[in-house]
Amino acid sequence: MGYPAEHGAAQELAELKEVLAKQTAARIELHQAVASKDAAQLKTALEAAAEKLLEIEVAWAERELAALSGEVQADHFPSAEEILAEDEAKQRREEAEELAKSMQLDAVWQKVQAAIEVDDAKRLVEILQDNEGVLPAEKVQEAQKRLPAMWARAEMRRALGVAMKTPENLDQLKHMIAQAKRSCLPQAEVLKAEELLKEMIAQSQAAKAASRDGKEGRVSSNQAGNAPEQKKKVPQTKLELAVFANDKDAITSALAELKAEGKTVRETSHLYASARANFG
Repeated sequence: MGYPAEHGAAQELAELKEVLAKQTAARIELHQAVASKDAAQLKTALEAAAEKLLEIEVAWAERELAALSGEVQADHFPSAEEILAEDEAKQRREEAEELAKSMQLDAVWQKVQAAIEVDDAKRLVEILQDNEGVLPAEKVQEAQKRLPAMWARAEMRRALGVAMKTPENLDQLKHMIAQAKRSCLPQAEVLKAEELLKEMIAQSQAAKAASRDGKEGRVSSNQAGNAPEQKKKVPQTKLELAVFANDKDAITSALAELKAEGKTVRETSHLYASARANFG
């Protein structure tokens, strides 16, 4: 049994209105989801509207969802805790770098001071070259100001050392000692050369005396016939040489060395008395 024509048209109109209402609701929900910039909400609305809206509307919503998902993945806004943690980590790194730089500067400056202390100009130059950029400019200038005097002392020390290696050349040794006294070379180093000079002078005098006594002894021996020849003693030790030269400072130094070697007062006195008896 069929329905009347009016009844069929009314039903179709009602169904059409229902479809339009669903499309309108889906469209409104989809546009609200796009406007909210909420990827999850937009995805839900798109799934619900996929079969209700036009293909062009669905494609538009899909592009919006893809763009929104890309922004969410690319643009990450850190939280306050993350910002504070990153700032604290950056500050710790900067403090560690400053500490390492300060420790390196102190270590290099200690090397510079050590080179200056031992008066090693060559070592000082090597340290400054190997650590260029580590020391501040004022520290570098302070160290470089020391170099001219250090080089001068090094050259005088070298020349004096050469003279001391050939002490038998008394004139050369005397000349270098005189120059060293007028230089900036520490006097303690000059004193060593002076002590060597005194020893060489004493040995020279002793050798001359021995030679002279030998000649006199041979003359006396010839005059005395078969009388046995007595050998003249020659000073050998530093104390005997000092006594022979009658050098008070050298005698004092020699006695001090005997004491440092562990000689007792009695032993030292005996050696001094023997030297005075034989060479005084």
